[in-house]
Amino acid sequence: MPSDSGGPQVVIVGGGFCGAALALHLTRLAARPLGVTLIEPAADLGRGIAYAGDEPVHRINIPAARMAVFQDEPGDFDRYAHAQGAVAADAAGLQPNGDFYARRTLFGDYVGGLLTAARAVNPAVSIDHVRANAVALRQGSVVTDQGASIPADALVIATGNPRPTLPGPLAPLAGDSRLIVDPWQPGALSGIVEDAGVLIVGTGLTTADVVAVLGRRGHRGAIVALSRHGLTQRRKQPGPYQPQGNFAALPGDTALELLQSVRAVLGAGGPAGVRWEDVIEAVRLQGRAIWRRLPEDERRRVVRHLRAFWDVHRYQVAPPVDDAVRAARAEGRLSIEAGTIQVASAAADGIGVAIRPRGRTGVETRRFGHVVNATGPSMHALIDGNPFLADLAAQGQIAADPLQLGLHVGPDSRPIGSASAPLPIFALGLLARGQFGELAGIRELSAQAAEVALALVRAFEPDAPLPARGDLLVIPGRHATAVPSRIAEPTC
Repeated sequence: MPSDSGGPQVVIVGGGFCGAALALHLTRLAARPLGVTLIEPAADLGRGIAYAGDEPVHRINIPAARMAVFQDEPGDFDRYAHAQGAVAADAAGLQPNGDFYARRTLFGDYVGGLLTAARAVNPAVSIDHVRANAVALRQGSVVTDQGASIPADALVIATGNPRPTLPGPLAPLAGDSRLIVDPWQPGALSGIVEDAGVLIVGTGLTTADVVAVLGRRGHRGAIVALSRHGLTQRRKQPGPYQPQGNFAALPGDTALELLQSVRAVLGAGGPAGVRWEDVIEAVRLQGRAIWRRLPEDERRRVVRHLRAFWDVHRYQVAPPVDDAVRAARAEGRLSIEAGTIQVASAAADGIGVAIRPRGRTGVETRRFGHVVNATGPSMHALIDGNPFLADLAAQGQIAADPLQLGLHVGPDSRPIGSASAPLPIFALGLLARGQFGELAGIRELSAQAAEVALALVRAFEPDAPLPARGDLLVIPGRHATAVPSRIAEPTC
């Protein structure tokens, strides 16, 4: 049921990590009655796609000791993992140096537990979960597919990434049972025949997870992973990292000058060089400031020419998952290739795929037993593929950002054009990536949720002092902002 706190009502559409983090921050900031309603069809809040499911080889790519939703409890998730007996029961996640790479579902359990506890922390704030899909905004109320109309004094969009859709060349395979459109769906890979050849379209983190799952299930057939560049994610190395380079103070404001600055720092250490991990950490920490300096055309160049190389270094793969990938390659079961698919067709004896290898003009036609789409979220379908977002767009309240990275939002996380809405609207998480540039790890996501929570509380309680547990957090690229002190470590 919607919240009945007697105070202002905040409706959050989406109950994954970002929606849950906002609810937690509101609990810590609000001093007066406040209702928080999360509209989320899944049974559990705080999981989203990333932390749902029960696949044991799906792991977080940050050690548990560096994972926490709140900064004033460093190591909180690690303590939770030990208390639940997860570390003792999961030797595969434990590294020789003591780092523990937890299963993704365990972090979902942890966030859900924090939400349960939060309901008792601040009795002035009520947190309620409506299991439904939001489909429309009508006269200040959110309408669900169950027919409910939930009044809102503020609306927060936290729908997360859209589900994958088929790349154009694979469209002829739509409806074929041998094609896995979304490998994150529960049981999506269970139909793959043990000795069948498999083509994975994409070579990123999802591909690593697919290879690990197939290996655990005893698949022995040949696997080909194909992407335009053939780049694979780097292995997560033990920390701590020492950020190297001041890229927020660029000599110019172009993608080329950013690349040159990174290369200069990497080569500054002489023959031994500087660890690339330390340079990437510096770019991550300065991501907002760097992105803000770049004009739109230069941002577009970064996305087009540098993003693939950034992604493989920034979003590293957990060592246990990387071990599975390395084993598959060493055994000759997995090959990584660079190229593009020209066309695909289904036949009784398999799926024919015409591939043009990178750097060549000729096309090779090969046959596979299964094709797995690991190209990631379909951002071009972000709005049209979601009835609620489509409704808001039809009202002129939201629009896609110019780079098609998410929604077009301002520095305050409010969608451009939403000023005419009957209530304040905010966008959380990767939906706001076009504005902030680097917005993917738990630290960045939780920090943005804290900013939005503070804006909401200040709007509803303009004369109320900040709680004693608040402090000043300097978010890279932004002014110092008063937020709750418990801010997360990065997860990527």
